[in-house]
This record gives sequence, C-alpha cells and structure tokens, in this order.
Amino acid sequence: MLQPAAPPGRDTSNASPAPASPPTGTVQPLPSGGPPASGGLLGNLVVMAPIAIMVVVLFYMSRVDRKKRAKLESQLKKGDRVVTRSGLIGSLQTLGERTVRVDIAPGVTVTMLKTAIEGLDGGDTVSTAKPADAKDNAKDAGKDDKADDKSSADSKKKK
Repeated sequence: MLQPAAPPGRDTSNASPAPASPPTGTVQPLPSGGPPASGGLLGNLVVMAPIAIMVVVLFYMSRVDRKKRAKLESQLKKGDRVVTRSGLIGSLQTLGERTVRVDIAPGVTVTMLKTAIEGLDGGDTVSTAKPADAKDNAKDAGKDDKADDKSSADSKKKK
C-alpha cells in the first residue's frame, strides 16, 4: 500500500507505516450509541398492524359513502327538492350525466355537479306541541274556570 509523501519539515524515518487491516484473531468491539437490534418479524408486525387497520377502515368507509352517493344519484328525478353542500335548497330542472340544473328561486337557475347534492329536502321540521295536546290543555283550562265559577256561586248563596 502506498503512503502519501511525508510533509516537508517532518522526520518520518522512525515512523512505521500504518497497518492496512487489524491483525487476525482480535475481536473488534461493537460500535456503541446505535439503536438496539430490532425485534425481528414480531417487532415489525407491532408497527405495521395499526397502519393496516387504519387503511382497512378508511377503505370500508369510502366504499359505504360511494354506495350512498350512487343510491342518491339514482333516486333523483326532475322536480325533486334538493339540498346542496353549500346549503342552497331548490328543485331539480334537468339531470345530466355529470351536472344538474337547480331552480333556487323563481327565474334563478344554477348548474352544478351532481356530487354537490347532499340529499333530498325533508322540509322544515319545527318542534311544536301536538294539536291534540293543545286541545286537551284548553279543555282542562275551561274546566278549571267552570269550577271556580261554581265555587264562587256557592259562596254567594251561603251569604
């Protein structure tokens, strides 16, 4: 093995050349500070299992969403009242392969993608008391008024 020339001003006559490789039969110490050896197949499985589970769950969820979307798009027909992702409510005027025309106000028709339709409009659902309950309450109130009138009439007679 060739050694580089000695630098000027240094006496290298006593220096021996550096050994090219360690002598045979000696044991080299392992480098310290590195990560410990991995657990093999089981260690890799522990890391990969949660990732695989998440991938399967995401695949299943997107499949369910695609089925719902396909069912909704197949049920749409002209004249249906629909709700869009942006919150607009209108009636379908025309249905195309990719787009629909929605009438959102008299004389105002917009063209949008079918995928922008969230669903059919269920109408306003306002929580109010049942009419039968209101009638019952009115009847009860009328009975109370009659009872009060009767008791006041009885008290007048006694006087």
